[in-house]
Amino acid sequence: MSDPRQRFSRRKLLTRTLGVGVAAATVSRASAASRTSTAARHEASADDPLAADFVHTLYRRIRFGADGSSVYWWLRGTRFGLVDNVLTPFFDMHVGSIHRRRDLDAERYEISTAAAIYYTAVGANALLERWDNPVTGRSVRFEYAAPRIATATYSLRSGPLAEPEPPGMRAERTHFLGPARRDAGRIWLDEATHVRVDRGTRPPMKVHDLYTYSVAEADLARTEAREPGGYTPALAAFNDFNDWSPRFEMGDQPGSSISRCGGSKVGTQAAMPAIWRSLHTALYPRSFAPLQAARE
Repeated sequence: MSDPRQRFSRRKLLTRTLGVGVAAATVSRASAASRTSTAARHEASADDPLAADFVHTLYRRIRFGADGSSVYWWLRGTRFGLVDNVLTPFFDMHVGSIHRRRDLDAERYEISTAAAIYYTAVGANALLERWDNPVTGRSVRFEYAAPRIATATYSLRSGPLAEPEPPGMRAERTHFLGPARRDAGRIWLDEATHVRVDRGTRPPMKVHDLYTYSVAEADLARTEAREPGGYTPALAAFNDFNDWSPRFEMGDQPGSSISRCGGSKVGTQAAMPAIWRSLHTALYPRSFAPLQAARE
């Protein structure tokens, strides 16, 4: 039987990092008075989203919805292979996820997430089940596992507190967030994650995820976005730079995997891109139902 750590793939990690957290951290337990003071400070900082102590509150506004609300994120782009500094398109990526927020107290909150990533040939709409690897010349079979719900806990002081790990996988993560900046009527926030995945006897897999989020200042100022069912519209650009995923069956071929994607946050599954909805409905139409709002 193969070591379960060797069955790790880049796709599995991406589905887990779409909203369930990317780094472990610890904070001391605060008193009730301290939590109340912190909450007041975060609300006051909403008038200045560039304030350093507001960055994790800004992140929550950009990434998620209000307490008890569910929102969706989609990303669409292309994965490439980089060999001898030559970039070759591999296939298109269609990423969708749902995120439900539950506040625990004035400082901590939980996010429950389910995510699904589907591949198509570049410029095509049909699910890619067999991929002709241009690096090795071999045909690779792609399978798509059913989405699973994962829950992570966050702090408005320090970000992710706890997140689940896939069975048998050991990973070291480094997470960077901010600072925020203001340009052209929008607030921009960068997030970067570097992950080193232990694969037993094989060399570790290194993954680098880079997000840039943006939100209109006018949308950020809307108080109704903080009410039940509310959310703040936001955009995201995503790139990653990784070692080959075992899923690609590259063997000892040198090179790296790179993706370029863009997308946004929306309020319902019906607002997701048509291609993703078509692929998702064909495979796992009810997989997001436990996290969906009653209005859906």
